[in-house]
Amino acid sequence: MADSRIKQLEQKLAGSEHFLHVLLQASPDAIFLCDLQGNIRYISPRGLSMFGMETQSEIVGRNIMELIAPRDLPAAKERYARAAEGKDVGLRECLFTRKDSSTFYIELNSTMLREPNGTPSGMLLVGRDISDRKKIEAALQRAYDRLQYQATRDPLTDLFNRRYMEETLERELARCLRENLPLSLVLMDIDYFKKINDTFGHKAGDLMLQSLSELLHKHTRAEDIACRFGGEEFAVILPGTSSSHAILRAESWRQALPSELAAVGHDDHFVGGADHRALGFHQQQIAVEEPALVGAGHAEHGAAHVDLRKHLVGVRPQHHARPRVNESTD
Repeated sequence: MADSRIKQLEQKLAGSEHFLHVLLQASPDAIFLCDLQGNIRYISPRGLSMFGMETQSEIVGRNIMELIAPRDLPAAKERYARAAEGKDVGLRECLFTRKDSSTFYIELNSTMLREPNGTPSGMLLVGRDISDRKKIEAALQRAYDRLQYQATRDPLTDLFNRRYMEETLERELARCLRENLPLSLVLMDIDYFKKINDTFGHKAGDLMLQSLSELLHKHTRAEDIACRFGGEEFAVILPGTSSSHAILRAESWRQALPSELAAVGHDDHFVGGADHRALGFHQQQIAVEEPALVGAGHAEHGAAHVDLRKHLVGVRPQHHARPRVNESTD
């Protein structure tokens, strides 16, 4: 009777072992059995294939931290230590290294293993290869970044577009008012631009616009916001810049434009010659009309106050005034 009972238990145990074996073989996930220090006692067949290995001996006995890419190692050690203390660390993504040194992402879940008396005895780790998902996420992120870039940039000049400029100006104005800093806005246009297009063709006009934008790329600070406002009109937001300094900077751009055009092979007659008249600018110091911020000193050098909530206006410095040949844009 006792022998029969033992035989039944043995058969039941063998059946359970076979079921477990089939389960491990069929699992699409990697299954690790580790001790509390992270030493691997067992890895499922799927886990072996993930790492490009063929036998248990290639991985059993190694510490799981040896398989983690250096970039993720500090965080992985901290999470494993917390899990070994019985704390819930949830699902996490971790970059692992294959046998051939290539890397791939695994999404891991961990469970504490305990003896019948409740004493912790090890860790069960279940990991899923999410490399394909990460590639899709990266592709989507690149597509999003590209669309975001296109939504805020002018395609011809690669400067910010008018929509971004208007949104940013409002934000920068609020920040400068909050921090009691000056803010200047320089508006520029290219004189005789329609005449240039009519005489030399639209391709030449495009080259001139690109030359001016390249100049602004080179000669603005990281915190400045250079934009193509529309047609041949450009705007540069200068946070933390007084009106007097903004005029000096605008004049430096005016003087540098012939050299920039010469660098891309334009003749002097194309840009108006050495009199530097091809680029005109409006300089504007912006301030909300509040008594504490408006004073006579702010109106120097032809600057004028405006309320951004109502309108923007530009004031041309008198020493740069000259007649306009054609106001049209292309």
